[in-house]
Amino acid sequence: MEQILVGNEGKVERRDITPEFSELLEPSLLANMAIFDPEALILLVLTSKEEKENSYSIEDLIHLLKNEGGIEDNTKLEVEKSLDVLLDSGFFSAEWKLKNNQWERLFYNRNEVVKYLSKIREDFVQNGDGFRERFERICGKLLLADSN
Repeated sequence: MEQILVGNEGKVERRDITPEFSELLEPSLLANMAIFDPEALILLVLTSKEEKENSYSIEDLIHLLKNEGGIEDNTKLEVEKSLDVLLDSGFFSAEWKLKNNQWERLFYNRNEVVKYLSKIREDFVQNGDGFRERFERICGKLLLADSN
């Protein structure tokens, strides 16, 4: 059985990942990402379409974060930092593909958490209210504090 290290009250424990424990970790990881790296969470949500073959170039991700995520300052840098988090955490995968006689690195949302994220995707792209209010609602949903 797969195991992870869990920090608890200053001690590190090795725990088996049971299905029940795995369900507890998913929203916690997303909630932590919402607090500590919101741009990575925004990219994860914006790429959480249920299509099987949905790849994104770095330019596509910059466009998504800028136009749908509302992040206009240092967008390229934010995408690069977010990709580090998303690739390291296993939410994204990447591969090189030959397109138009040029090699391009494409990124894929691995879709394991799409069932959670697709429900809140509209909160990110919805027009009308402010981003802060939408983000607070999203954090509430991820922390399971808001059932709406």
